[in-house]
Amino acid sequence: MVKPLLLSLFIGLSISSFSMRKKKQLEMIENCKIVYNGNGILAGNSMNSWMQFDLNNGETVYSNKGCKLGFKDFKIKIWGSGKQTWRSKRRLQLKSFYNAIHDPYIHIKASMIERPDVKFEMAIPINFNGHFSLGFNARTGSDGTAGRRGSKGHCGKADFSRGNGENGYWGDRGGSGRDGYHGRSADRVNVYLTMVDFPRDNTELVKVEACYTNGKCWTRYIGQSGSIKIHNNGGNGGDGGKGGVGGNGGRGGDGAFATPRTEDNPGCDREGWGGNGGRGGDGGYGGNGGDGGNGGDVYIYYEERARFFTDQVKVYNSGGNGGSAGRGGAAGKGGNAGRGGKGCGNRGGSGNCGNRGRAGNHGQSGHVYFKVWK
Repeated sequence: MVKPLLLSLFIGLSISSFSMRKKKQLEMIENCKIVYNGNGILAGNSMNSWMQFDLNNGETVYSNKGCKLGFKDFKIKIWGSGKQTWRSKRRLQLKSFYNAIHDPYIHIKASMIERPDVKFEMAIPINFNGHFSLGFNARTGSDGTAGRRGSKGHCGKADFSRGNGENGYWGDRGGSGRDGYHGRSADRVNVYLTMVDFPRDNTELVKVEACYTNGKCWTRYIGQSGSIKIHNNGGNGGDGGKGGVGGNGGRGGDGAFATPRTEDNPGCDREGWGGNGGRGGDGGYGGNGGDGGNGGDVYIYYEERARFFTDQVKVYNSGGNGGSAGRGGAAGKGGNAGRGGKGCGNRGGSGNCGNRGRAGNHGQSGHVYFKVWK
């Protein structure tokens, strides 16, 4: 009875002590703000941030370093060119938008729930001097399914003929693996480069618009020291399926055994040989790997002012790799020999392993063309 009372008292004192420490920190706050690494956030990226509290005793504490206060003690409003993707007591994760050129900031307004006088507003700048990537890669072919295992051979019948056991039956051949599917070839992609004004930094950005021929487009803005990669590779071929394992041979049937005569049993003078074990089935052939798809052509159209920045566009449009060949199936084991009064039969031989399939062919690379657009 004493131990539960002591435990309850300890828990109560701990909660009371925690509440006092939090209340004391709450009373000591002079101002607060959100802090993060670096000078802003790259367009389209995520970043982690923490809360910084400046206390009236000159001490600075952070939500991610033992502070009793954090983001859950605030009402927070976020707008502009970004959004919240994660929020806990200690950490706030933000993600910026790619098309943040017209309002290149994530705006934050926060006020403390228990002390509404503790509040702040701030704007996190979004920058574009980074390295971006757009993917148009074709899909990979599906792998072939494995071949089915061969059925086991039937066992030979006992005392089948003239006292001899029947030979075991051969195991069935394993099924062949399915061929891998071919990788898809990538479609043509058109890329348009134009220069647009960026008043905040009194400069220009390169507008990169990458489109399928059906009109579906993706847009990125990059600074003059940034770059972008266009991936338009063919899909890899699927791997060939593994050949099925050969079925094991059946056991040889037992031959007759001589038995002595007794008052209750007339006995048997006949003796026979045990049957031979059946041969193991051959393993199935491995499936062929699928061919890789071709890389898609990329046409880069640029206005004259953007000619200098065509080197900032890196294109990767190689053909897909051929799928790997499927392995041949393992051979089935020979069946056990039957026993008989004259002797045992022979154990069956193992089957042959299946042949390996053929690897798929690699796809061809696409072409890159540059053309003046305006």
